[in-house]
Amino acid sequence: MITGPFRGSDALRSGLLSPGALRGPRFRRLFPDVYVPAALDVTFAVRSRAAFLLVERRGGMLAGYSAAAVHGASCEPTGAPAEVLVAVHMKPRPDLLVHQGVASETAAAAC
Repeated sequence: MITGPFRGSDALRSGLLSPGALRGPRFRRLFPDVYVPAALDVTFAVRSRAAFLLVERRGGMLAGYSAAAVHGASCEPTGAPAEVLVAVHMKPRPDLLVHQGVASETAAAAC
């Protein structure tokens, strides 16, 4: 049973879902190739986990309020977009704040 964000391509490749089921009413697309169950309350932490799935294969990571949210700190402003840090250019989206750059090992270790 799927309970959180997932990559549609992974669910299809593994046979967990069919293309029709993925496009049907049981699932909602949050980002390209990233879905959640339609009944799931999409909180900031859920949106942040979905954003991580979007960028992790590109070497990206969560940043700012999103990084704090997945560690249990609920300090984001109301309506804040998920935040990611990527080294490559990504098109901006209203629901995703993209910081372009590379995290230093010192900063990553401090988290």
